[in-house]
Amino acid sequence: MKDSYLSDDELKAFIATLPTRRLAAGALIRNERGEMLLVKPNYKDGWILPGGTVEAGEAPKPGCEREIVEELGLDVKLGRVFADFPRLVAGCVGRFDLLHV
Repeated sequence: MKDSYLSDDELKAFIATLPTRRLAAGALIRNERGEMLLVKPNYKDGWILPGGTVEAGEAPKPGCEREIVEELGLDVKLGRVFADFPRLVAGCVGRFDLLHV
């Protein structure tokens, strides 16, 4: 595996703690000039949309809003859903659903 500060064994152990049906949500947030907010996570290389893993029983939109507060300290109310990517495959992570709001 790559793009993580965790060793392969540590990453596999962490993934094993996650729910078997995982859902992640990310937000497209722009400022008044139309610039898009991206975050550089400390657990992998590259830049991503803000958001994260939705908890069991949590809807994607409030889950994404919660993740943004937890990670960035921004209290945002998100708008409409714009994309749904069911059952992507991502290495050892396995099958998961990804929803960007």
